Amino acid sequence: MGGLIMGATIHQVSQVVGAGAVFGSEGMAVATMSKMLRVACLVPVMILFISFYGKDEDASSAKMNPLAYLPNFLYFFVLLAIANVCGWIPEAIKPSLTTISNVLILLAVAAIAVKTNLRSLLTVGWKPVVLMTIDSLFLFIWIVGGVMLLT
Repeated sequence: MGGLIMGATIHQVSQVVGAGAVFGSEGMAVATMSKMLRVACLVPVMILFISFYGKDEDASSAKMNPLAYLPNFLYFFVLLAIANVCGWIPEAIKPSLTTISNVLILLAVAAIAVKTNLRSLLTVGWKPVVLMTIDSLFLFIWIVGGVMLLT
């Protein structure tokens, strides 16, 4: 349950992994998978938002092609997810890919730590902190409520 809550409420993937690790390797796996499910949900949401609200800058009334404006990481994420689900990734290389994935997540955690400037966080003000707190509480209640309904 702890890993699910961490994966569902924390924004940064690297922070999700670190927070999920508090609950052991199984908690880390659950946290990471729930975060990846949230990332996967970005694809249809972004397509909908771009389709309904995006406008081409050249022609003010023309709608944008949503697929042309999706970030590249979403394409790769979807392709790799499809390849994994369809069984196109050989079992022999999955352990190596898992190791590479773990190393990359570790590097992401380290990069976040190196990039974080605590003084700049203090200058943000109270409004973003309140918004982030409300968002986290909403996600927490949503996930706990969903888990309680399923059990």
